[in-house]
Amino acid sequence: MEKLLTLPYSLRQFIIVEQDEIIEAKRSEELKKIEIESNENTIEKKSTLKTVIETLAKSMTISMGVSGILVEVIIKSIEKQKEISKKINVNYLSYTETSKLKFHIGHPRENELYVAHPTRAGVYYPINDFHKKVFEHKFAELNSLLMNLGAKKIEVEYISGWDFEAMSQLDVPVKGGEN
Repeated sequence: MEKLLTLPYSLRQFIIVEQDEIIEAKRSEELKKIEIESNENTIEKKSTLKTVIETLAKSMTISMGVSGILVEVIIKSIEKQKEISKKINVNYLSYTETSKLKFHIGHPRENELYVAHPTRAGVYYPINDFHKKVFEHKFAELNSLLMNLGAKKIEVEYISGWDFEAMSQLDVPVKGGEN
């Protein structure tokens, strides 16, 4: 985990959290040797992958009923990982590994894409909330700076960007609003 936080922003920017067992299986040497490619022998490779995962599941002392479900989950997870990784650099972490990271209450959630705060190391937001949270942080910093410089009144005017409804949900005084 410490290593992740020392990486440049572009390499630690995106994470997806999964169950510890899935991450362990993904990282095993046997799985690293198997590539799932949609164009060539996918069925054969999925069969080989399934065998490897079943062997891993047995060695992790997981019951056969659970291991069958786990096998399918891992296969789908790996396929999704390959698809996403072609587009962006994503780090896959287990729940245990995320214990030192900061998330909002109720997070992290499995298989949700999180984005790192650009200036606060170790803080991650769900991708759907990222821009709003970073904007709120920037505004709070600006507000603090202006107040420390002696501002008695700060007026915010909406010109463009988010619609008025989105702006009104922020804890920001809006011109013409009642905040």
